[in-house]
Amino acid sequence: MIFLYGHPRCGKTTLMRQFESYHVIDLDEFMLDLQNNDDSISEIYAKNPKDFYDLEAKALRLALEQKPCVISLGGGTLLRNTVSGRVIYLQQSLQVLRLRWQKDRPLTQMFADDVFYKERHLHYLHVSSLLWDKPLMWQEELANLLNEKPRL
Repeated sequence: MIFLYGHPRCGKTTLMRQFESYHVIDLDEFMLDLQNNDDSISEIYAKNPKDFYDLEAKALRLALEQKPCVISLGGGTLLRNTVSGRVIYLQQSLQVLRLRWQKDRPLTQMFADDVFYKERHLHYLHVSSLLWDKPLMWQEELANLLNEKPRL
């Protein structure tokens, strides 16, 4: 099992699409499929953060039942949940992330804060088994590396 983790807009979903030999799951999209309405991820969080976290935990539990798998996690999924497998932290600088962020994503404004960014960076380093910080064309290179000798 491979987990892609990091700040919002660091490239998790983009990289996930490179893993053609695996079943891939974007946890945010999976969460939307599980709910009973048309709310976006941001709307779910804005209405009730506890409901958001409960839905995220449920989606993760269901996703873990599917193997072999690459799962793109939300930016804070492993603050409240644990996984067994290879967790890859896709590191991007705060400057690059600020250029990518959209205001309609959960916690985007909080992530724009330097202190919050640094706190999450330390969390990502702590829970990850691999740090990937190559800024150019790194998605294809990492996918090739992991597809050659996957450690599930």
